[in-house]
Amino acid sequence: MARHIQLQNTKFLEDLPLSIPRYAYNGIDQFREIIGFERERFERSNHSQATGLTNEYVLVKITERQIQTDFLNQGEATTNLSLRVSYDLAAGFVLVKMMGPVHAEIQSQFKDMITLSLITMGLQFAVQSYGGVTVRGNGSGKEPDVGWGPAPNQPGHTGKPTVTLEVAVSESQAKLERDVGWWLRPTKGGTNVTATVKVDRRAPHLTIDIWQWTGTDIERTQQVTNSKVGSQVFVTGKPLIIPFHRFFLRQPTAGSAERDIVLDQQELVPSAESVWRVQGF
Repeated sequence: MARHIQLQNTKFLEDLPLSIPRYAYNGIDQFREIIGFERERFERSNHSQATGLTNEYVLVKITERQIQTDFLNQGEATTNLSLRVSYDLAAGFVLVKMMGPVHAEIQSQFKDMITLSLITMGLQFAVQSYGGVTVRGNGSGKEPDVGWGPAPNQPGHTGKPTVTLEVAVSESQAKLERDVGWWLRPTKGGTNVTATVKVDRRAPHLTIDIWQWTGTDIERTQQVTNSKVGSQVFVTGKPLIIPFHRFFLRQPTAGSAERDIVLDQQELVPSAESVWRVQGF
């Protein structure tokens, strides 16, 4: 079950699949037109029975100055757009992930499951949320689909999320693992745990992986699958566990309700079925 990701020295957004559409940046208005066009193609492909499925990503060639002014300092290029943005200053790229209904549903379900678990511990107000917040690391940056961390006054807190979620609809496993590598690498995202949800666009099947930084490398510590055959839902590898100390940067308080975040069948099945309804299964 354990799988390790090799830390690579290549630039974060180099050597991406050729299936990702590529454009040269020519200002905010042109960028918005591109995203509108590509989003329409992506959404049409989600409802098509054809074998060719459009990518959820758009890669934009751009100068470092344009990244700073249009994406980082004021963020005008992405205002009011349902996007997640990654950038690499050295390579001169911005990678845009378009967020569709399936993304939104998975994010919502995962956030709700985490929040309900935190409520049982009385910690729902001791958490900082990072969904859509740009996390910067050594000349590059990413926005998590969802991110969590302890309140900013927690000792040892760096201002970055300790746990992140990445949702993949059309994304390849190799691209997904590169995202995981960025999040967990100490000089980049610097998170402790990254959860990934891989969506099957052709069948009611979800794969959830938990990845952790071990201190020397990145390891997949758990895999949970959700699938549906007829009216029956099958879950393997449960329960899904996010260690408390990885989330809050401390051990649970003795004698309290604090514990690892545990998502079992009663949470995972309704969540998966909600996603499949959005997909039309």
